[in-house]
Amino acid sequence: ITWSKNLFLTQGVAKKLAEQGISAEIVDLRTLRPLDKETLLASVAKTHRAVIIQEQHEIASYGTYLAHLIQSEIFDELDAPVEVVSTLETPMPYSKALEQLILPSEERCIEAVHKVLAGCL
Repeated sequence: ITWSKNLFLTQGVAKKLAEQGISAEIVDLRTLRPLDKETLLASVAKTHRAVIIQEQHEIASYGTYLAHLIQSEIFDELDAPVEVVSTLETPMPYSKALEQLILPSEERCIEAVHKVLAGCL
């Protein structure tokens, strides 16, 4: 589950997961408000798992809100806790190279997918 420019990161992650034999469904939220709650919850109910990818700090973020929404609305559909891949909890550095280190990466996203699939691989 992602939105905005993180869609490109998520598509790259899905491609790498496909090479590992893992099929990932991408939910691209076109708007955050109004939220297409039906599509979001239907996707999670179908896959029984959720990984949220965002370029925000996890604390008090939209991704954390989505995780709460999923767990409060369809908890019994989940086979694993919702994972949120966020910007690391540090101030945004000025250096572009350092900035890339704290933003969500393909590696961290793939690790989160493997975590929600633990026991299934």
